[in-house]
Amino acid sequence: MKLVMFDLDGTLLSNMHGISEGNRKAFRELYKKGYRLGVATGRRVLNVEELLGEDVKYFDVFIGENGYETKDLKTGESVCTRKISQKEIIEIIEMFNDESKDINFCHFDASGTYFYRESEFSRNPFDDLPKICMPVGKSIADEYRKKVENLKSDTYHGTMTGYGFFEFMSKETTKWQALEKYMKKNNYVKEDVIAFGDSGNDMEILSNVGFSVAMQNADEKVKAICTAVTRYVNSEDGVGDYI
Repeated sequence: MKLVMFDLDGTLLSNMHGISEGNRKAFRELYKKGYRLGVATGRRVLNVEELLGEDVKYFDVFIGENGYETKDLKTGESVCTRKISQKEIIEIIEMFNDESKDINFCHFDASGTYFYRESEFSRNPFDDLPKICMPVGKSIADEYRKKVENLKSDTYHGTMTGYGFFEFMSKETTKWQALEKYMKKNNYVKEDVIAFGDSGNDMEILSNVGFSVAMQNADEKVKAICTAVTRYVNSEDGVGDYI
């Protein structure tokens, strides 16, 4: 193995806002032993840089917003895919929205989070976006998972990134497509890559790399396709312990 890829939420992050010292120590040791490191996350690349702080220097690549942006940290080059269009976003909202149920839509930018039912997101025109998110109540999460998995579109797709949390992107935007392009550019083959993940937006990477590790707290569908499973959950340094 040459390249180690980490998801963030539910994987490398011990909580919503931090990476434990145990996990940091583990990836620093990998770097010292000659491994190259990368992150593939639903978060924005800028947010990844903020979370890692000075430890950014140990990483070669950040894939953000589920594959929308890929930043090569050695060259400083960033490449983005197609955003999901305003027309597509409206179509998704009309398809899934039900005001009688605990469901909403939101998107993020540098200044905050905007919810469809509580902000100007629903009243004013908005730009094309890297992704649109759909949080739903836990009681209807399985129902909506089936709906999203059965979504038929030639231009966009959806995935569950947390229980009751779904994200929609253009068909050109997936973590795996972004990683595959990076691998080809840097002469990596599948057998060179090990990946850690926990949720639906990690599955394509995990099913394609040479060695895949699911978190103990991962979705059962994720565990079923992986080579190995960590002993501990993300909040107990599951990644660090496995490494």
